[in-house]
Amino acid sequence: MDAAGTDKQVVIDHLSDKAKYDFGLITRALDKHDQAAFAELMERYREPIYYMLLKMVNSQDDAEDLMIETFGKAFRRL
Repeated sequence: MDAAGTDKQVVIDHLSDKAKYDFGLITRALDKHDQAAFAELMERYREPIYYMLLKMVNSQDDAEDLMIETFGKAFRRL
């Protein structure tokens, strides 16, 4: 159980296969400082995040910059 009293295994058991795989990547990235896991997470989510940002800012250059900032902030907070 974590500090909030949640049994992580129970939560993990209810995730989709994709979410379980992503959880494994995040765990590897954090616990083992696995750069390949970080890279794979970025590759998996780069395109959807880019297109979401592109719709928001309507500029390819700005969307690219924001995507890089987004990944940087996300990984610093992991």
